[in-house]
Amino acid sequence: MRDGKASTAWVAGKGEGVGTTLAIAYTSPRHIAWVTLVTGHGTDTTKNATVARPTKVTLLWEGGEQAFTLADTRSPQDLALRGFARMSTLTLRVDEVSGPEGASVALSELAAYEPYEVISVKSRRRAKMTDAVEALRGESSPDAVASVVKLGERVIPWLIAELKRAELGASVRALQALQKIDRGRAWRVAFNTLEKGAAESAVAAAAYVASVGAKDLAEAVHGAYMRLEGAEKVAVLGSLAQLADPRALKVLIGGVRAGDKALMTVAGAHLASYGDDALFEIIALAGDPNAETRQRAVEVLIAWGGASALQALCDLANGPEQEAGLAVVQALSDAIAPIAEAALVSLASEPAGAIRDAALKGLIARGAASLSALIAFGAQSGPAVNARITDALGRSASPEVREALVDAVLVGGADVASRALQSALAKQGKAGIEAVLAKVIAAPERAFAPPIAT
Repeated sequence: MRDGKASTAWVAGKGEGVGTTLAIAYTSPRHIAWVTLVTGHGTDTTKNATVARPTKVTLLWEGGEQAFTLADTRSPQDLALRGFARMSTLTLRVDEVSGPEGASVALSELAAYEPYEVISVKSRRRAKMTDAVEALRGESSPDAVASVVKLGERVIPWLIAELKRAELGASVRALQALQKIDRGRAWRVAFNTLEKGAAESAVAAAAYVASVGAKDLAEAVHGAYMRLEGAEKVAVLGSLAQLADPRALKVLIGGVRAGDKALMTVAGAHLASYGDDALFEIIALAGDPNAETRQRAVEVLIAWGGASALQALCDLANGPEQEAGLAVVQALSDAIAPIAEAALVSLASEPAGAIRDAALKGLIARGAASLSALIAFGAQSGPAVNARITDALGRSASPEVREALVDAVLVGGADVASRALQSALAKQGKAGIEAVLAKVIAAPERAFAPPIAT
């Protein structure tokens, strides 16, 4: 809708303002990158004052939309879309206006543009490139990236446009594809996006740098961290931590100490990148005189996961101060992470004591699956450990423990571990026998288990 004359205008019906729409239908799909418009009556000041001028609009197309805020000016305004938008119909919706109340909305010029890099490609190949790049939005498999790479250098404008869409997963995959086509250009695009790109695109560029371990771009990632705010700043910090940058470690440890929940989440997810350096820092916080600081450090270790964190949690629970150890066990009992169950199982298999009893209580509260994990751990850990576990279970009056013992006995064999479980169930007395009978009545095929030891 363009005649090149700012003094003429499209004017909606009488009184039509907010909510008015104007649609442009194309005879074949287009790849629009930006829209230029002139609001009101352009150069005609008198007429311009009598109409409603859009100050907020939304552009809509098949599968997408984007909102824009406009200046109340008679000059052309460019509305850059996030990437290339493939569309057959472009609709402009007026969301807010400036001007006399009840006045009809007016536009002097409206034009949508395809970049030269797109229109210079034949239409069939253009559609193929668009399909391949759009597939990156829903697929994380190497096949999606490989399909794009096969298209060669002509697909690069599509990949750069995809980064501007700032959808994290798709943007990272677009940069990974660009790297396979032209590594130098991929790094230049990432660097420029980190340095001055939109916040969400910078987050994606940082995630890409972390995914490929490009430590020589760590300075650019840190620069993005310094210029961004809010959630985007925290996200970029996570990428910096994945690169094991010491500046991020300092920020994250400080965040744990201060109780910053967002930074604690990043710490739990990425401190493993630093290995023992970060582990020692968190263990030091876990020994802090302040109970809240200790609790936060334990929460980070639980989120951290892995063998090192598991051993650290068990060591902290068995520390010299029993009260602090019991607080660790309580944190493990409250957590749902797999490492929490693993730590409780390890602690519940230790010699009798307050920590062992608290860990067993935590496993009981978690239910039959956790108790089964404890029983399995005992069976794999040798006679001494198995004896400690089955003794503790046999002395428990918990119905959940009794049910777990019955299940274990009914699927057991005649080895030493199974006999220990039978002995543990025998300690349950009449209640244990009744539990076995109830299971057998419900499932008679389970009656062919070895007899309970007496």
